[in-house]
Amino acid sequence: MSTFDTVEESGEEYPGVAQFKTGVGDTLGGTPVFKRRSYGSSCGSSIPSPETEEFESLEKSFREELEEKLHERKISESERKISDISNRERKLSELSAKLADMSSEDQLSLQLVEKRQLRSFSRADEYLYAMKEDLAEWLNMLYPNINVDAENFMDTLQTGEHLLRHANSVRKKHADILEMIELGEYKRKPPSFQVPEADLPIRENVVPGTWFARDNVYNFIKFCRLLQVMEVVMFETEDLVSQKNEKHVVLTLLEVARRGAKIGMLAPMLVQFEQEIDQELAREEKEQKKREKEEKEREKQMREEEKARKKREKEEREKEREEERLKRKIEKEEKDREAAKIIADREAALQKMQDDMDLFPSLAVEVQDDTVMDDVEDDFQSVGDYENDFDEYDEELEEEEEEEEEEEE
Repeated sequence: MSTFDTVEESGEEYPGVAQFKTGVGDTLGGTPVFKRRSYGSSCGSSIPSPETEEFESLEKSFREELEEKLHERKISESERKISDISNRERKLSELSAKLADMSSEDQLSLQLVEKRQLRSFSRADEYLYAMKEDLAEWLNMLYPNINVDAENFMDTLQTGEHLLRHANSVRKKHADILEMIELGEYKRKPPSFQVPEADLPIRENVVPGTWFARDNVYNFIKFCRLLQVMEVVMFETEDLVSQKNEKHVVLTLLEVARRGAKIGMLAPMLVQFEQEIDQELAREEKEQKKREKEEKEREKQMREEEKARKKREKEEREKEREEERLKRKIEKEEKDREAAKIIADREAALQKMQDDMDLFPSLAVEVQDDTVMDDVEDDFQSVGDYENDFDEYDEELEEEEEEEEEEEE
């Protein structure tokens, strides 16, 4: 271990700082001179000082603490990796359960590649490398004699021979599907894309970078355009021949694999996951539409019930009004009959009095008695008032009906 000592112009030592004799005994420019030495080597003594022992003990404790923290970090990293593995296994089991629940038609249209452990990627180049691995495994399963992997992916495909062989396989599968549809053996919709009527010509055993290799790649690009692959995804001839743009080559092959998966060809793992997600989204959308339809039917039923209830209430009110109207009509007729009877009786009484006066003129006495006629007039007035009351009631009923119709509207 080592420490620093100072030497001042006055030769006075600083308190709390270990001394160091320069050996030359001078200062530089009036400032303290700092020099470094090891105890036991320059002091002429092998006995360590208290400051050295304290420093060594601190260093030892620091190292022990650092080793303990590193050990804890390693343990936490291992635990995190174990939890990640368990989560991935759980996701894989969920995907397997979903595949088991798929219908037979969905399983027929999607051929599966062997499951791999899910991985997370922090950079785009890692993800691109993983896609190349997925496509290489897919091509090896389709064509075992290729022997392609992520390392020699572009070297193997740059002549375009294997790409054209796969294009002819897609064309043949497309033709088989159309034939099965014509025979009624295939109940799904026909493919939405087109393929060439005849197999694409393949120039075999060509040298990479030559005109023949470029012709093969160009024919495959034309085939991709027939499959309706988007131009923004498509690679160019130079991208594959000169290996300039791996990304677009990989994306184009994935698009071709998606078209092939729609007609029942083997699908890469990435396309497989995409189709599972699409099926899950379609199932959720179907359930959502079903729930919305049921909700609309319930609302419609509630509106119909409300409408029927209002209709019943209206019919009941009309029935009550009709009964009230009929009751008032009967009362009016009774009043009319009573008034007519009273009038007839009084007219008969007056006629009898007139006859008696005609028989006995000597008994005739002029008496101003208008009470009888007043009573008759009162009866007529009461009948007229009753009719007016009945008309007012009818008007009130009509106003109430109009207000109810406006509320219903």
